Amino acid sequence: MGLASVTRVAIPIFVGLFGFFTPFTIAGAQISLALATLALVLDPSSRASAGALLRSHRLMRPLLAWCIVSVLAAVFAIDTWPSIEKLKKLALLPLIPLGALPIVRARLRPILSALIASSALVSLYGLVTFVAAGGGLDARLSGIHGFYMTVAGILMVVGLLCLAELSCAFKDPHPRRIVFLAISSGLVLVALLATYTRGSWIGFGAGALWLFRRRWAVLVGILIAASLFFALGPPDARDRLYSVVNPNHPRNVERVLIWEHGMQLVKERPLTGLGLVIPADRMQGDLVTKDGTFHVHSHMHDAYLQVAVSMGLPALLVFLWLIYELFRLGREAPRGGIRNLWEEGLVAAYPAAVIALAANGLFEWNFGDSEILGLLWLLTGCVLGIATRSGD
Repeated sequence: MGLASVTRVAIPIFVGLFGFFTPFTIAGAQISLALATLALVLDPSSRASAGALLRSHRLMRPLLAWCIVSVLAAVFAIDTWPSIEKLKKLALLPLIPLGALPIVRARLRPILSALIASSALVSLYGLVTFVAAGGGLDARLSGIHGFYMTVAGILMVVGLLCLAELSCAFKDPHPRRIVFLAISSGLVLVALLATYTRGSWIGFGAGALWLFRRRWAVLVGILIAASLFFALGPPDARDRLYSVVNPNHPRNVERVLIWEHGMQLVKERPLTGLGLVIPADRMQGDLVTKDGTFHVHSHMHDAYLQVAVSMGLPALLVFLWLIYELFRLGREAPRGGIRNLWEEGLVAAYPAAVIALAANGLFEWNFGDSEILGLLWLLTGCVLGIATRSGD
């Protein structure tokens, strides 16, 4: 077996390992991505396929623009070297051409299954530790990553993928597939609730509304379930839900102050921003709540404001352009020709996931989280492979 044959076998395996490792270890995911990228470079046919895609598809234009504004923001940053270090997130972008390769599309079912199974296992582990710690906001689920916002963002996206795949699975029922997807969906969604992360709840809700927009019975069921949870759920959870619609809630006061301060920081350097790492002294300002407390944050708790503050208003326009093109890709992907129910489920879930991330971005800097960003680029590549009839 020659080198080219080995790399063509290895690429889908490493891509699948990236999906498997993403929910619980960034180190494993990064090693898998590095090996997949190396295999791509060593395989002439895969390299040619990726190169043709990079030269031709319109999604590459906003991606290139995003790379450019990221570099400019680092170069003109107040703290240059910390900002340059943040450019390492651009190393996640090879996931897009990797995911679009014909050899990866041919192995899409095991790749998505690995991602879903891993997320379900992380959810189960998180729920066990959540219950063991007594539950509630103080014991909020943080998964194996150890940070509740990261695991909530991943579960938000994977939860939508699970529901889309489960919905499609009923078109050609196979008991093992339905049981696997049903159990995974239940674990992931309950774990998402246990993170107590409001932004991810809102993002998931927005994505679910899109996903089931033509299925009124499902939407009514979701509304009833949400109402029962609000009325009968744990007190901490009900309080979190109530705080979503109450800007004067104590848990929102500090965040509103951060947003107001962020708007002032945009005026300081509107073209290039303060840098990919915002200096701590710029984050503090006069932000003190009525009880005299304030916790210094490293971001603006809003993806759009974060981009404007750290990278400038031109970068914000590029960011919005990129989100639009991602959503457009998801809407147009079915025209490329769907081969099986796994592809149908992914294509249905993808625009819902983009909407979820865009809505979640109103409250969190989710696009700055490597784990969530890597998951987005992986799914983007897989959908791109379908949209461009990869493998024909």
